[in-house]
Amino acid sequence: MGKVVKGVLIGGVIGAAIAGVKSLQSDQPSEEGGGEVAKTAAGGAAIGGLLAIILKRRQKKKQAKKRLKLGAAAGLVEAAKAARPVIEQAAEAAREKAAKAAEAARPTLEQAAEVARDKASKAAEAAKPALSQASDVARERALKAADAAKARLEDATDGQRPILLRLG
Repeated sequence: MGKVVKGVLIGGVIGAAIAGVKSLQSDQPSEEGGGEVAKTAAGGAAIGGLLAIILKRRQKKKQAKKRLKLGAAAGLVEAAKAARPVIEQAAEAAREKAAKAAEAARPTLEQAAEVARDKASKAAEAAKPALSQASDVARERALKAADAAKARLEDATDGQRPILLRLG
């Protein structure tokens, strides 16, 4: 109720001030201006009180919405607390099932790894002769290329050593 009283007082003072200023500006005698000031002050007080009531209602609505939001958040927290044991139990069950599935898959994976190891070993053994032959062929070609390059160099220089000049 304090805001409404303040609104009435402030509105009354503003209304009286406006009426007083108007009466001073007009050429009315001061006795007639008193009634006008009282009417305007009463009107200002009514408007001030009405504005205070409206503002108070708006504030109460905002506070109610805030409490509702806080209540909803608290409800979510409580729901999460209530759901925690169920979620933990489901996680434990999932972990146990995953461990059992991994254990069941282990022999199959070990067998697949053994087969892959055997095939890789056989492939490496089969590739050794081909790699050895390719290495020998590459060595022979490299020697022939080196001999040909040496012969071309000797032909180009006529057996003389090249002279290197330094410019600059």
